[in-house]
Amino acid sequence: MRYTLDFIPVNTVLLVYILYSVQNIFKPGYSWLPKAHPPAVMFKTYTPKTVEPFSGKNGARILLAINGIVFDVTARRNFYGSDGMYGNFAGRDASRGMAKQSFDMDTLTPID
Repeated sequence: MRYTLDFIPVNTVLLVYILYSVQNIFKPGYSWLPKAHPPAVMFKTYTPKTVEPFSGKNGARILLAINGIVFDVTARRNFYGSDGMYGNFAGRDASRGMAKQSFDMDTLTPID
């Protein structure tokens, strides 16, 4: 029995695979692009008093200072928010507390 190109089972399987692949290429799916561009951050000098309002209370941004560098950790509100495990570091200089892995309030740098 001689097969023609139309009836070879391997060709049928390959045709199904190609159609499936083409469908996945043109199907709208997950986009790695952010929905909106995050707000631009201006470089400025922070003091313990100017970082304090950014503790995440009432939905505000959450800033955290470590070794003189200020980080915006608002995206991880579940960790750095007021009920998160690192909540006492929010709006503070947490250099000493992070270095010692201590969550005690006396290891944090005083605000005044």
